[in-house]
Amino acid sequence: MKNLFYILLFTISLFVFGQTDKDAGTIKGFISDEINEQYGLPFVNLFIEVDGKIIGTTSDYKGNFILEDIPPGIYDVNFQYYGYEELILKEIEIKANETKELSPSLKEYFWHCC
Repeated sequence: MKNLFYILLFTISLFVFGQTDKDAGTIKGFISDEINEQYGLPFVNLFIEVDGKIIGTTSDYKGNFILEDIPPGIYDVNFQYYGYEELILKEIEIKANETKELSPSLKEYFWHCC
């Protein structure tokens, strides 16, 4: 009976911990300001997240970003930066062992009073 317990525990742990992200995909790219897109002015520390999953990152000082280990599927990718309109790219398909490249640009948010 004790051996059966250890065999069952081992089998369950293989199933739970044996899964790897070998079939995961990646999203990478460059994010810039829509007005200054021709000059390639980057966003630093822009927040990027994949809808429906706890996956997120920020852009580096050159505006580059990378999101790794994303399970295959179709996602909405959200880009947020203070003072700019939120940008959601809908239905981005992530395939196993592939890298999807995105280079979106954000539009400045103009708040109008009265």
